Amino acid sequence: MSFLFNIFAVLIGVVASTFAYAETESFPAVDAKFETIQCANPCKKTVKRDWWLMRATSQVELRDVEKKTGQLTPRGEIWKRSPDGKMSYLFLMHDDKRAIEYLFDDLKVLGIKSDESQWQITSQLVSDAELVGLKKLIKKSITYQGYSTESYVGAINGAKVKLTWLPQLKIPVKLEYVYAKSKVTIQLNQLNLAESTQATKNPAPKTTEEVLNSYQQVYYTDIGDMEQSNDAKEWLAKAQGAPGLHSHHH
Repeated sequence: MSFLFNIFAVLIGVVASTFAYAETESFPAVDAKFETIQCANPCKKTVKRDWWLMRATSQVELRDVEKKTGQLTPRGEIWKRSPDGKMSYLFLMHDDKRAIEYLFDDLKVLGIKSDESQWQITSQLVSDAELVGLKKLIKKSITYQGYSTESYVGAINGAKVKLTWLPQLKIPVKLEYVYAKSKVTIQLNQLNLAESTQATKNPAPKTTEEVLNSYQQVYYTDIGDMEQSNDAKEWLAKAQGAPGLHSHHH
């Protein structure tokens, strides 16, 4: 399973639910840099990660940043949603200029959630159903880059939750999960909107269509036919975290 997908599916504790595709509201394209902080209770030693969420109307790209060096990691991923609501997934190997594409049926076979709820978790970190289940606090609103925020508390999948939310952008400023033995905090540290000064000064590391077209791309279903190739064996060995590859490559 991919490194960023694990954050959503395991650490946060995704609540699976299904929504009609037609009911999904459109939201603005944003590039957001987050910091995830994890610790065991009581919180004495923390593990921190920086990562980007780069969201367009029907695509979300995720990319980790090395905490010590500030450099981008060699792996990334792109989730896409087609007009009929079906999701697909690209596992990106930037150093090797390669990409593995997983179609909707591949995700289904691998047991990876690809319904509307999962799209919302991926693109806005909190699904609509989860937000509805939280209690909105009546308090003076603060602003973040000129946008009003809302505050929520409640529980999601057994964790106590505190949320500071940007309703106009459908993205959190701060999201805190407290479990019995651990705590996970996701903090928004940089928000770039289209044509903003921030976006110009500190651009997000997007994988453009031009760059993606320069990568060697293979379908996940074709990997089984390639595993006897020495070239394929070499780069597949580097595809750490790519979903389902353990069944093809050892």
